[in-house]
Amino acid sequence: MSAIVGFYSLQNSFTEGDLQNMAQRVAHRGNSEAQYAYTHEFGVAHCNLAIPGGVLPPSQQPTHSANGRYIIAFDGDVSNIDELRREYLPSQPPISETEIMLQLIEKEGIIITTQFAGSYSIALYDSFEKKLSLFRDYMAFKPLYYFWDGEVCLFASELKALRAVEYVRTHSEINPAAVHYFLQNGYVGGTMSIYTNIYKVGAGIHLEFAGKQLKSHISRTITEIIQEKTITDFTQAKETLRDLVESSVRSCMQHNCTYASFLSGGTDSSLITAVMQHNSSARIQTFTVDFPDSVRNESAHAQKIAKHIGTEHHSVPCTSEDAKRILPALINIYDEPYCDSSALPTLLVSQAARQVAPIAFLGDGGDEMFMGYGAYIWAQRLQKQHIANLRKPLSALLQFGNDYHRRGAKVLNFPNKSTIPSHIYSQEQGYFSSAETQVLVANKKYVQPYEQQQYFNALYRPLSPAENQVMFDLHYPLQEELIPKVDRASMHYGLQTYAPLLSDSIVEFALNVDESLKLRNGEGKLLLKEVLYEYVPAEFFNRPKWGFSIPLHAWLRGSLSFLIDEWLSPQILKKHGVVNPKVVERYIYLFRHKKHTHLYNRLWALIVLHQFLEEAK
Repeated sequence: MSAIVGFYSLQNSFTEGDLQNMAQRVAHRGNSEAQYAYTHEFGVAHCNLAIPGGVLPPSQQPTHSANGRYIIAFDGDVSNIDELRREYLPSQPPISETEIMLQLIEKEGIIITTQFAGSYSIALYDSFEKKLSLFRDYMAFKPLYYFWDGEVCLFASELKALRAVEYVRTHSEINPAAVHYFLQNGYVGGTMSIYTNIYKVGAGIHLEFAGKQLKSHISRTITEIIQEKTITDFTQAKETLRDLVESSVRSCMQHNCTYASFLSGGTDSSLITAVMQHNSSARIQTFTVDFPDSVRNESAHAQKIAKHIGTEHHSVPCTSEDAKRILPALINIYDEPYCDSSALPTLLVSQAARQVAPIAFLGDGGDEMFMGYGAYIWAQRLQKQHIANLRKPLSALLQFGNDYHRRGAKVLNFPNKSTIPSHIYSQEQGYFSSAETQVLVANKKYVQPYEQQQYFNALYRPLSPAENQVMFDLHYPLQEELIPKVDRASMHYGLQTYAPLLSDSIVEFALNVDESLKLRNGEGKLLLKEVLYEYVPAEFFNRPKWGFSIPLHAWLRGSLSFLIDEWLSPQILKKHGVVNPKVVERYIYLFRHKKHTHLYNRLWALIVLHQFLEEAK
């Protein structure tokens, strides 16, 4: 695992110094000195995170093909590369991953990349045709940003590396559509970035740069996995899932090293940790975040589970003082406005894990794959015609209830059916609705439309409302908010992470399991829980799950209240001119004096945005 940076330009040369500056900005993603390949029109650098062991021998990158035509550098892991070697290069003995990739491309052409599985971002330069290709896996595990103004392309694993180049800084500015996206979602999603002319390579996309031409090709999509018939036999599904989880975990445990696991105490991380320990002769190192000043503290539950599984357990404290210490670094770590406050404990637990292990496992993906979020229940409700017809009066009535009712009122009050999936996510997370954004924004240039697909058409069968919400979450929050959260936090400390529940085999299986085996009578993850109970008794989980969420609402009313005063002052708001100070003042008043606790994430989003605008260079 590693980082890549580079440039491609037939008209405007960049220097080796530019390449070095870019590599330095992402050096934290590796643990060895960057290696370079440089010509007048193309340059690439690779920062390697070397971990002992592995299925194939390690290789130095960038790597040149034997005939001198191709140069390749990549971040991540093509999990089926040895299978492809045996199929297409049967006489070739095991060699390094990059050498196999190059030989496959030489023999079969670039079309072979559509068969790549795993988590990766790849830069491939064709020196004969002077073309650059950028690839990204279909779940968008590995980040890849690029700058493109129709003349030159620069690419990098993190946005900060692009902004290290003066040409990029002078040809990009704050993107109003990205600000609008952030206010409603808490992150900058899709293929845009917070800056104009800087984009993300889309999930499952192959970009081809040839001179001043840019072509986009779809290599693979999530929807193509969906089959005509679903799996309806619970016993069969349970046995299959158990075997797939075991196989997925084992395939990630190929290194000769100590392993860590982020154990929140919930279903997903407990299952992954239990399977890890079941397949390891050494004790797995487990890490849980401890919130000593919060009633929502799962550390004792996680410790109980860790004792049952037999791991060596560590509790990592996270207090408001830790938040004060880490907050100033968040902008540099995430490069864009990023609102998920669980980034704070994720950084703390990543730092602690890296002190004892180079690799950590997590349970990400279980909620999306097996319908564990309340969003899937809301999706079922809001598509019912009688609920849609009564949503306005119901929403108005709930406004007079407690804070829980007011939050429900926000979800109910969707503008129209065409935007239900994004509305559910936005309001479940506590961000600004489309109607609220219209009132909030002072400068209407920040209310620019952005692309966000709401409904997904599978080739072989129609999707239910809950299944469609899953597809929305996979394409947007998972790929653009949750995966980047862990990637930036863990790689900031040079910690490699794996999410076995998001392996290709489990994703394909889960998307074709009948909804009734996942979600029933308001309870989600039925199938996943039954597999878990083969390893850990069910009575361990008879409680609500809170995960790594910090008590942000309490902190913003207490020790972090100064952030509201500092970053949402009329002076700061007027200086940047994005939002109306009077509207923000009203939100602050309701939060502080009327116990509208559900507004805390809206205020946090505004704090994060103005911190970024104030410090962005």
